[in-house]
Amino acid sequence: MDTEPIQEAMMQIAMENTALALIDTFLGYRPIHFHLGYLFDICNLFCTLAREIFPRNTEEEIKLFELLSKHISKLRSAHLGAMDFLHTELLQRRCRLFQEKATVLIEAEIERIEKSGNNKQQSKNESDGKE
Repeated sequence: MDTEPIQEAMMQIAMENTALALIDTFLGYRPIHFHLGYLFDICNLFCTLAREIFPRNTEEEIKLFELLSKHISKLRSAHLGAMDFLHTELLQRRCRLFQEKATVLIEAEIERIEKSGNNKQQSKNESDGKE
């Protein structure tokens, strides 16, 4: 049994969830539409990560992105050739990189928000005469 369609479906779900985490962390927005292209377009509003790791400029880049973002039901009946297996390996590397870099961005943003909240509370306490 070919496992590439399964791997691609799992990568798609992982990238959707990673993009959703980025969007929620940076914008506080929780989209109800989950197409990967749409989610990456939203991510591009506040960071270049999606554009850097999954560019969609050349025909080859577009084909690779379409392989990642095609509807999961289409993957069930996919008949993949040797070239698609190479694409799956490339997608795995890019997905791993995207997830790693997104995690760093999310953690840094959460830390920034927490520090900002602590600074605001400390300023409020000082203005109220509390220390």
